[in-house]
This record gives sequence, C-alpha cells and structure tokens, in this order.
Amino acid sequence: MSYVSVVFRCGCEGHVQVYGSRRDRERKAEWIADRRDCEDCYRAELEKKREAELAAAREQAADWELPALEGTEKQIVWAERIRAGYATAVEKVREGDHLERNDEEGDFEAGVSKVFAKSESRFWIDTIRDRDPDVAAVRRHMMEVGRKARIEPVVDGPTVVRPAGMEPISSVEILHVPGEVRLSTSRKECETFIDAIKDIGFRWGGMHWMFDCGCSPVSHDAVAAGIALEVLALGYSAILPQPTVAELVQSGGFERDPPRKLLAAARGRAFLFRWRRSDDIFDTVKSLPGARWDSPYMRVPATSANEVLDLAEQFGFWISSPATKLAESLVTIEVGGETVVLGQPTALSATPLSGGIHADLRDH
Repeated sequence: MSYVSVVFRCGCEGHVQVYGSRRDRERKAEWIADRRDCEDCYRAELEKKREAELAAAREQAADWELPALEGTEKQIVWAERIRAGYATAVEKVREGDHLERNDEEGDFEAGVSKVFAKSESRFWIDTIRDRDPDVAAVRRHMMEVGRKARIEPVVDGPTVVRPAGMEPISSVEILHVPGEVRLSTSRKECETFIDAIKDIGFRWGGMHWMFDCGCSPVSHDAVAAGIALEVLALGYSAILPQPTVAELVQSGGFERDPPRKLLAAARGRAFLFRWRRSDDIFDTVKSLPGARWDSPYMRVPATSANEVLDLAEQFGFWISSPATKLAESLVTIEVGGETVVLGQPTALSATPLSGGIHADLRDH
C-alpha cells in the first residue's frame, strides 16, 4: 500500500491510495488522477450544479404561479427540484397539438391541476415512490398521450422511398415509438434480410421486428432514418409514416446511431457492452475480467472499470453518461487482480505482531 502524490484533472494537488506492485503504483495513480477531480472540487461542482437546478426550479415555479411549498428547509429544496422535473415533463406533453387530439375529455389537464395544487413537500418527495394515485394517473396520461402522438398516422399518407437504380425487392414500414423502432414487412422476408436486421439488433416481437433505441445518443428520428438507409441498401423500399424521419432520409444530413455502445446496468453494478453481431470483437470483449454474455449485452463487473474504459476508447465505443458516472463514482477499482483504493489517508493503529512478519505482508 502506498499514497502517491498526483495532480488531479482539476489542477489541484493531492494523493491517492494505491495497492499493488511498486512498479505499477505511479501508473495507476496517474490514470486515476487524469479522470477525476479532487474531493473538494468535486463537491464544489456538485453544489454549484444543485444551486443552478434549484434556481431554475424556483423560476419555473414563479412562472407557473405554483403554491409555496411547506416543510423543513431540506424538504422544500428537495421537493422543489422534484416538482420542477414534473413541470418540465408536462410542458413536453403539451408541445404541438397532440394533446388536443388524444385527450378530448381533458383528463390529463384535470390531473395536472389537481397534482400541482399540492403544497406539502412530503407529497412531492413521495411521488418518487409512486405513493399517490393522482400522480400515478398523470404519469399514465403522459405515457399514453406521448405514445399516441408517436404513432399517429399522417393525413396525407406515408412517404415511400425506393432504392436508387433498381426495382425494390419488397417494402418495409419503419416507425419509431417511445423507446424502440419497429419494422413491419408485407411478406415473409428472405434469410439475407433477416440476418441483416438481426445484425443491427432487431428482435422478433410476434407482429413486427423491434429495436431498442432508448439508450441511443441521437434522436429516435435519426435512429429510424439510419435504419431506413440500411433497408434501402438491401434493396427494399422504406415506408415512412413519420414526416420527420422521411425528411432526414431524403436530406441525409443527420448523425447516425453508433453501432458500438458502452452502457451501465440499471443498478449501477456492471457495464454493458453492445455491438453488431457481424463486428468480430466478441472474444476481445469477453476477455475482460469477469465478463459474461447476457444477451444482447456483454456484462462486465464495475470493478473492472480500468480495463472497460481502456477497451471502449481503443475500439471506438460510444460511452453513455451513466457509464461515465459509474466509472467516476467507484471508490475501489480492481485492476488485473489488484485493488486500487481512492480516498484520504486514515489513522493507522499499530498492531503487535508475534511470530515474525505475516506471509501476506512480505514483498515478493
């Protein structure tokens, strides 16, 4: 064990506690310092971010003319940020004219009025745990209105884009709904087509092919447009019911969904690698410490963060924000069977030894 002096990425000098062989300690310490701020700067930046969020929440509450919250100072601060998140979600649902067409009875707005009239901080804090039926009802309306808005048919009919310079083999409808892109075909397709869309990441859902795009860094429109271009390249026509997708396909000016992604598991205990089946890197990713296949991902323990990030950067994986936060939040990292521990020095108490030096404490 050793404390190594380093300069963190924030420019502050400090130290990290490193376990391992002497020759690797400085390298490991530098790797850690390049990716982290010192503890004081990290806490200052976090506090600054929270203050900005709180100021924005209070400005939004004043604009909405919401009632002042009641409770302790800490409860009010927490509740204000939660309430602001709900207000932002409501604003997104109200965009355009989808709400008027899909909520003719006005149930959504009635629920919003009832929920936002609440002034008890405890009420807003408990919304995280889904303890209030009114909040649950508003959430259901949000999802339902959003779903209907996504799949509304276009009055003038869908746009059909045909492959250039050839007679199309068949046609494929491409539609995105919250969290996924769906492919529907007019007939049973050949193995070449099925292999190609499986390679992208589609799975059969019983009525259509489905691709999970909830973790993509680009918009659902861009994901669907990129898939449409791949369908066209296979010699199929693309039926595009959503005008925004059709515009992207015809212009070609959009960012494609990255085929290689590094994500974080829901509970933050592991990293998830995802790539295309035809991408011959399975053995490379499988060689990471503790890696195991958990279709459609390769799951790697969070303790292998060093190797995970190095491989992701080497092979051009897009790294999600939760994956980055997971790596930055680790206090103990295992590297090649050795443990790197971050933190401040602690007072060490001397323990009397008998029988000489313990074998585990000797240098080898």
